Amino acid sequence: MKYEKNKLLVTAYSLLPITISLSTANVALADEKLDEIQVQGEVDVTRQTQSAVVHKNAETIQKELIRDTRDLVRYTTDVGISDNGRFLKGFSIRGVEGNRVGISVDGVNLPDSEENTLYSRYGNFNPSRLSIDSELVRDIDIVRGSDAFNSGSGALGGGVNYHTLDAQDIVKPNNKFGALLRGGYASKNSEWIRTLGVGYVGDKVDAILCIHNAQAIK
Repeated sequence: MKYEKNKLLVTAYSLLPITISLSTANVALADEKLDEIQVQGEVDVTRQTQSAVVHKNAETIQKELIRDTRDLVRYTTDVGISDNGRFLKGFSIRGVEGNRVGISVDGVNLPDSEENTLYSRYGNFNPSRLSIDSELVRDIDIVRGSDAFNSGSGALGGGVNYHTLDAQDIVKPNNKFGALLRGGYASKNSEWIRTLGVGYVGDKVDAILCIHNAQAIK
């Protein structure tokens, strides 16, 4: 019995160095710290795929003579205008129209169109959606396909995003003031177009004022 007791004590003592070595290794791993890495970047979700997005800048707007909403989609496939002959109800993209196509101006989504069946028959209710003049636009993005990220969950058909003029678009670099003067004539409806704009770029504030006038014969 005495021999077995001594053997047990020797076994216990022999395990002690292994336990101490393991605890020391854990402390060493806990004190080790990795360098912090920061990754920054911007994702432009509007121009994900070139085939689904049609981008029209200021040069394209002037080259294609875009004066209204119909001219905007004249050379764009799968995109049309939704109207009832009197009121413009928005865009039609790949067979989806109305409120299912989002419209935004400088990132602000326009409200949906509502049609009141009680007053619409008398012509006292205008269900059309707001449209912006192309003379006051810097560029336009037409997204063909679902655009829930930019235009909300209801934009199943796609979206049309307008970006209006900034003061930097009128004022040249290293200047504080600038002016815009533009005119045109459309023979299809004998329309005269006049646009006047002034801009200011300061250290703390930018300002822009644009006036657009169009007179046509219906």
